[in-house]
Amino acid sequence: MRNTILSFVLLFANFLAVSASACPTPTNLTVTNTTGTEATLSWDAVPGAISYWVEVEQTLNNPILYHVETTVTTTSYAALGLNPGTFYKFKVRTNCGNDKSDWSEWQQFGSGTTTGGGGTGGGGTSGCAVPSGLTMQASGSTSAILSWGAVAGVTTYQIEVEDASGNPTSFKDTATVTGTSYTVTGLLAGMPYKFKVRSKCGGSHSDWTGWAYFVADVNGSVGGGNTGGGGNNGGGNNSSCAKPTGMLALNVTISGADLQWTAVAGAIGYTIEVESAQKMNNPFHLEQNITTNSFSVSGLVPGKLYKFKVRTRCSSSGKNRSGWTNWVFFSTPTSFTDDNASDREQMPQENVFSIRLYPNPVSDALYVQIEGAPASSTELRLFDLNGQLVMQELTNTDQQTAQLNLSALNPGMYLLQVLSGENQEVRKVLVTR
Repeated sequence: MRNTILSFVLLFANFLAVSASACPTPTNLTVTNTTGTEATLSWDAVPGAISYWVEVEQTLNNPILYHVETTVTTTSYAALGLNPGTFYKFKVRTNCGNDKSDWSEWQQFGSGTTTGGGGTGGGGTSGCAVPSGLTMQASGSTSAILSWGAVAGVTTYQIEVEDASGNPTSFKDTATVTGTSYTVTGLLAGMPYKFKVRSKCGGSHSDWTGWAYFVADVNGSVGGGNTGGGGNNGGGNNSSCAKPTGMLALNVTISGADLQWTAVAGAIGYTIEVESAQKMNNPFHLEQNITTNSFSVSGLVPGKLYKFKVRTRCSSSGKNRSGWTNWVFFSTPTSFTDDNASDREQMPQENVFSIRLYPNPVSDALYVQIEGAPASSTELRLFDLNGQLVMQELTNTDQQTAQLNLSALNPGMYLLQVLSGENQEVRKVLVTR
C-alpha cells in the first residue's frame, strides 16, 4: 500500500512538472491605434515567457508585398508600413526558453480601422454596456455564426456585417436579435468580412464594438479570432517529428504544378495545403493527406499567384506531427506558346520527347505527332485560356500520331498539354471556323 501511495505521489509530481513546463499559446490578440499605415498588435502575457514570435502579413492580393517575422520581449508590436484600406493578419507564439507554444490562430485586421468604438452609431450611455468577446464559428463555406458575450439589462442587440476587402457596398447585413449570436449567410468562400455589435437597453443603446474580422473559408471553416491551436506557419510542432525542408514548385504550367520536398525520416505521410495567394473571384484552396513527398496540383488558373506549405505526420493518430513549413509561393504563367521553344516557360530540360501539331490553326481534326515518348501511352489534355479542362484522351504512343476532333469547340485559342511519363509539352492550338 505504501509503495502504491509513493508511486502515485511520484506520478502526480511528474504530472505537475510536465504541466509546469508547458508553454501556453498567447490569447486575446487585439489590434489598436490603427491608422492607414500602422497598427499596434497586442496579446495577453504568458507566464514563463521570455519572448514572443510575431508574424504579420497581407491577407489578400499578395502576401509577398508585406510579410514581417520578428521577436519581441513585450506583449505588443507596432506594425509599420501598412497600406491604407488593405487587409492584414497576425499571429503570435510564445518562447519559454527550452520550449515554445503553438502559434495562435490568425487575427485579421484592416488598416485604417480600430478595435475600440469604431464604426457608425456611437452615443453610448453608461447604463448600457458595450458587448465583448466577439467570436466566429464555422457554419459553412458561405455562412458563419457570429457571437458575443451577454450584457446585463439588454433587451436586444444590433449587429452589422460588411465586406472587409475594401468595398462595403458589395456586402452588408444588419439585424436586431434577442440572443447573443447571429448566423450570417451569403458569404463568398475565401473572402474577408467584419462585424460589430451594440447593446440596446430599452430606449438607450451602447456604443458599437470595434470591428471583428474573419474570413469565410472554402472548406467550410471560418478563420479569425484568437482561439489558439493550429496556426498556419510552423504551428503545432512535435520535436520528434521533423518539419519538411527543400520545398520546390516544379514543372509549373498554366493549370498545375509539381510540388515536392525532402523526405523526412520516420514520416508515415504528410499534409499539404495549397491556396491562392491573391484576390480571385473563385479562390483556390486544397488540403490533403498524402503518403509521398510530392504532390501534383491541378485546376489552377493561368497568370495567378499561389502558395503551398507542408507538415509531417509521424503517427496514424495525427497527434505526432511537425509544424507547418513556411509558405512557398509560385505563379502560373499567363500562357504557353506553340512551337517556338524560346518562348516556353518553366518546361523541364530533361524532356526526351517532342510533338508536332497539324494543321494549326485547325477547324475540325487536329493531328498530334509524338516522337520519343518514354511511356507506352500518352495523355492529351486540352484547356481553354481560363484553365478549364475541355478535352482529355489517352493514346497509344506506338501509333505515333493521335487525332483530336475539335469540331464541337468554340473558335478561339486553346492550350494542349501532352504528358508522357514524367515528361510534358504544352502548345497553343487555334480553333477557327
